Amino acid sequence: MRSPAKCDEPEKWLTDARTGRLVDDPVRINRRINSAYAFLWLTDRRFQWAGLAAFASKQVGCGLLHAARTIADTGAEIRKRPGQDSFEFLSKNLYELGAGMGSEQMYAELALGNLHLFLDIYPLHRFFMLASDKSDRERLAHLGRCLKDRQSIEHKVLWKLKPGMLRFGTAQDDIIKGFTALVEGRIEESVQALAHHEQVNILQKIIYDNPATQAALAGNQFAWVTGLPSGRHAEIKLSLSAHCNTQPGLTTWFTKKTAARLWDKDERMQFVLAAAKQFHKLLQGRERLAVERSITEIYHGGA
Repeated sequence: MRSPAKCDEPEKWLTDARTGRLVDDPVRINRRINSAYAFLWLTDRRFQWAGLAAFASKQVGCGLLHAARTIADTGAEIRKRPGQDSFEFLSKNLYELGAGMGSEQMYAELALGNLHLFLDIYPLHRFFMLASDKSDRERLAHLGRCLKDRQSIEHKVLWKLKPGMLRFGTAQDDIIKGFTALVEGRIEESVQALAHHEQVNILQKIIYDNPATQAALAGNQFAWVTGLPSGRHAEIKLSLSAHCNTQPGLTTWFTKKTAARLWDKDERMQFVLAAAKQFHKLLQGRERLAVERSITEIYHGGA
């Protein structure tokens, strides 16, 4: 697959300039991924999926921070109540053990999904962007021809998934649908197609099909709705700002029902598409400048 962009460009975003080594801290990796998505949108405003992804990836970073705090807090609570035997220990620490184990699972899964979605979809945007000597139609045709050959470079790129989970560079119709809509000026449809690729073709396989992740998400959903155990849940939301806190008029929420299943692709896509619709609306109105400032802040690492 020949491209004007080098196949290791995504890795450069994740490399410490001082040491020349890949960053190994998921929170720092997340900040760099956020910045890369913001860069795509700031470079070409038609890459509206990337603008939304800058906020969504920032929200993943909020989830990582929440999970890390919960792991530390539950560990501290458990150390205060050792118990005389295993039964007493379990009875004293049941909530904390559940919350801690769920948070450890989600920390690992959020980091894994955040990294590999970036490794899949950032190069697609750069491949399209850097064919600067071609018209949009020629770029689209070039992308279509090369997409099926993308797996030929899998041995050259960073890809840490277990064998059989998801191969690098799997060609998907959603990719061509997304970029075709972009070229034809159907920006909302472009976002919808790329969001389907992101959520169903990539993250569903990496994160949401895992039974342990489903159990952790179910526990979090119950805690979010009921408030039990108090303070241990993470809110399922997407805030279109550079920060984690809820912003009036800028936040989309997942359904707050006990039986809701974030791991179900149809339920999750309703949430994602609602956020995409809100983002598009903001870009058409008076809030556009505020949104641009937030994405610029994310680009500069201020999230």
